[in-house]
Amino acid sequence: MLRTTGFAIALALSSLGAHAGTKVVGTAPGSVSGVLSYASGQYWVESASGTLCVMVDEADEAALAPMVGKKIAFTGPVQTWSDRSRCIVVGPDFPTLAAARPAAGAVPVVIGAHRQPDIDACPSLGVVTSAVAVRLAPGEGAGTAVRLAAGDAVYLCGASPDGAWESVVVPPTVGADCGVSGAVATPRPYRGSCKSGWVPARLVDVVAG
Repeated sequence: MLRTTGFAIALALSSLGAHAGTKVVGTAPGSVSGVLSYASGQYWVESASGTLCVMVDEADEAALAPMVGKKIAFTGPVQTWSDRSRCIVVGPDFPTLAAARPAAGAVPVVIGAHRQPDIDACPSLGVVTSAVAVRLAPGEGAGTAVRLAAGDAVYLCGASPDGAWESVVVPPTVGADCGVSGAVATPRPYRGSCKSGWVPARLVDVVAG
């Protein structure tokens, strides 16, 4: 992902290489409404006026994930690039992002942490053996992301350094695509549409992978 001046740029292009060497040639007030899409680290909006990539403050980038697949409306400066692509800049004061910003002290789930590009980003599937709260960080004092019942399935993404906690991605239904069943080139925080967090390793049984 290209980065400039503290902003994460998610380009609506088939490859980042296609945008290499370009520059901003104009900025003007604007807005966009449409369905927010995400793939391969890229966020964009398809609207009646065309496709706009989304630029967001790096600290708020993860807050876009819950909006993927939903109709959104952003207002902010629109940058035009020399390759004729356009990006809307969403400021950190945007109220929806502020509300969705990860809680202080949260430890994100990292997918692809095994650094093996031929293995799924979260390589195993498990089930929890009892009702449990999925925590925002490895520790009983951390906030709760979601609560699970005994038998609920989770994708297993990696253990905490002491092995006591397992980082998980929680599919809303059995077999739901959370974007972790394929390989990723490098480790990165999970930013998909499913809930994620940490559960005690002793409360998880591995059933596949």
